[in-house]
Amino acid sequence: MGGAVAMAALAVSTSAGTASASTRSPHPDRWIQCERDRHRVACRVTRGSLVGASVAAAAPTVTITAGPTAGSTTTATTATFAFAASGSGVSFHCAIDGQRLHGCSSPKTYGGLGAGAHSFRVFAHLSATGVSGPSSTLALRVVGAAAPAPAPTGLSATPGNRQVALSWSPSSGSAGYRVLRGGAQIARTSSTAYPDSGLTNGTAYSYTVAAYDAAGALSSPSPAIS
Repeated sequence: MGGAVAMAALAVSTSAGTASASTRSPHPDRWIQCERDRHRVACRVTRGSLVGASVAAAAPTVTITAGPTAGSTTTATTATFAFAASGSGVSFHCAIDGQRLHGCSSPKTYGGLGAGAHSFRVFAHLSATGVSGPSSTLALRVVGAAAPAPAPTGLSATPGNRQVALSWSPSSGSAGYRVLRGGAQIARTSSTAYPDSGLTNGTAYSYTVAAYDAAGALSSPSPAIS
């Protein structure tokens, strides 16, 4: 070949005393491939892609962008994680706890998490080359859900003209109450009294009240009154 060719960042392989290396030439559509044994070095220029050539590719970095706070404690039995990676042409593999890694996309949701420690991890790799970056991991702990508020007691009903005035005793730990007539909810209230109006005189009605806590957990209904 005419003139010397500077070669840098070569992909090198060796076998049986022979070494080979390849790199791009100054022309973008050509490869320079050299082979050396104990006695000589031979180089040649190849057009197009070079089969077996190794091209350096930066490993993608994956980041968990949303989800439970790392190291947090929660009563939720479902967790959703969002993640992203640097670069383009990236695919992901995820796993929760000791489960096998599987292909996934962001966001990824896992349900049915039991009480105890859990760990989510996600890998990113370049789809074209298979180059993988380090995993990103997030740990959390699920604790048993608190018992719901107890059922309200002392429910009473005072009839009036086309209405019934209901009242009951407070339920500890409750954030509010659901009032039911004939098993169907007719109101939500934070009070311990509710006037049900627009009724038909001479008609019998049955009422129950259930308490709910700040997380929305519902108690058993109170004994019915009519």
